[in-house]
Amino acid sequence: MSAADPNRFAGPVEAEILKEHIVSDEGELARVDSRLVNISTTLHDAEERLRAAQEEVTSARDIMSQICARKDHLLDSLRLARGLLHPLRRLPDDVLANIFLVHLSTVVGRQRRIPFVLAGVCRRWRRVALDTSALWCTLDLALDDVEKKPTEWTVYADCLLQRSKNHRLSLSLELYSANPSPERLRSVKKLTAHRRRWHDVTITCHDIDQTQSLGYLPYLLQGSAPILESLSLAIVDNDGSYPPIAIKLVAPRLYSLELLSTHIDWARCYKMSSLSKSTLYFRPMTSQSLTAMSSVMPNLRTLDLEAIDFDQAGGLGVTIFPNLQSLRNMVGANKRTIAEHIQCPRLEELESTDFDPGISASIALLRNAAAVKSPLRKLVMRRSTVDSTLASALSIVHSLEELCIHDCTLHTSFFEAMASLTTQGTWIAPRLSRLHIYKSSSLREPALQCDPEALQRLVRARLAASMEIDNPHAPCALTDVLRQGWDN
Repeated sequence: MSAADPNRFAGPVEAEILKEHIVSDEGELARVDSRLVNISTTLHDAEERLRAAQEEVTSARDIMSQICARKDHLLDSLRLARGLLHPLRRLPDDVLANIFLVHLSTVVGRQRRIPFVLAGVCRRWRRVALDTSALWCTLDLALDDVEKKPTEWTVYADCLLQRSKNHRLSLSLELYSANPSPERLRSVKKLTAHRRRWHDVTITCHDIDQTQSLGYLPYLLQGSAPILESLSLAIVDNDGSYPPIAIKLVAPRLYSLELLSTHIDWARCYKMSSLSKSTLYFRPMTSQSLTAMSSVMPNLRTLDLEAIDFDQAGGLGVTIFPNLQSLRNMVGANKRTIAEHIQCPRLEELESTDFDPGISASIALLRNAAAVKSPLRKLVMRRSTVDSTLASALSIVHSLEELCIHDCTLHTSFFEAMASLTTQGTWIAPRLSRLHIYKSSSLREPALQCDPEALQRLVRARLAASMEIDNPHAPCALTDVLRQGWDN
């Protein structure tokens, strides 16, 4: 209804209609007021219940916090009680220290961090770790870091040198430039001041060329090292034009020497009378250097030659290693073999690898062994051709007992020669009792041959000959025969 006009008065009809509207609106208003009262009461009751629920929630949360705190306290108490009862706490300090050392020896690649991690567990472990000097005796250092991180390098080196006390040191040095600098020289002098504690030393140089003077290497390779037992020197990624190095260490207990691509001036090296094992990798040698090396190592027992190229320009003499008992010679492709120029009167074990089919270092070594009547007992051949020529070379080696052949082509002529008498009426390698023939599962060369029937005929022939009681030249039977890795 539109707003009432103050100048207008309702007529009789309109008055009746307005009265009806008033009665209807008053009834509706009473109903609305009643509903409003009910809803207000309901809302008030709900708000009271919500306020009570919120108070209950707050109270429950406070109780829960108290319970959680109590639980944490109980867990801490249980952890402390169980820790106090743990068998590890009853271990004596010396046993705990040995456990530390065993753990250190089993970890590969992270030995630099292990002592510090163990010392950070608890006060007792720190005390035991600091009292265990052997835990801090491994120094793995990069000399280039002296200039990049001088403070960190100095703190780390001083920490290990002090905590290792008087224990023997295991030193591993890596450098990418041999040019001397004041910082590097000071660091080298810091290490050489403890040379009397060196036990095993590994030095790896990268990118050394003829423009560099090898800087501080002479400082590291000279002086007295009374307990040094192992020395490894590698100069990698170079063109071989750097000047030769002389090892002038007085090391009466030096046992092992390993040289990788390292040009050594053997004539200027100090004698290494205690040296028993030496390994040489990828370095040309002359007859003079080989002879000088033999005089430097008079008591050498084991010699590994890996891809050593023999420079014939230095002469063609023969070098004798008087006490050598084990020789391992690997001839790389297109390498002139050094085997023809080595004689070992006491050689017992020989391992030879021929990657170049045109080179037969095994034959040359066997002939040299026979020439000086070496008591050769074991022969290992790898990647060679095994035929009647090898059998002929074995005919002059009467002391051979074991023959192991790896990844070689075995011609039937070899088996036939070994299964029959020679023209002198004797057997080849009469003491041979073990023959093992292997083919690597990773090797994919179908040209490799090993006739199983020929091998069986060889075994039967030598078995039958071994039973001839009246024959003084009867060979030993092949009692240990193995053919492994072949398809047929």
